[in-house]
Amino acid sequence: MSKIEYRRMPAAERSALEKEIRRMLGRFHMNEEGQKFLISLLTDSEIVMIGRRLRVVSKLYAGERPMKIAREMKISPITIRALYDFAKGESSK
Repeated sequence: MSKIEYRRMPAAERSALEKEIRRMLGRFHMNEEGQKFLISLLTDSEIVMIGRRLRVVSKLYAGERPMKIAREMKISPITIRALYDFAKGESSK
């Protein structure tokens, strides 16, 4: 992923990324208390990184083109491909 200056990120954007994480955790049936606990363990930079990755995966599942996502979010197409493969269960890790 590209370097993001999370300290310079507007509070509203950081909050939106945290909501993205909470939304995904909720989809896996984690209750609000569990979500708060997990979020409290993450640093601000981790919240931004994980939130952006979840946003990419959501966009891919919504049918958006990888190159469009790469341009809009300033993320390498290689990273997007890795996230796509991981989401499909084809990760090489």
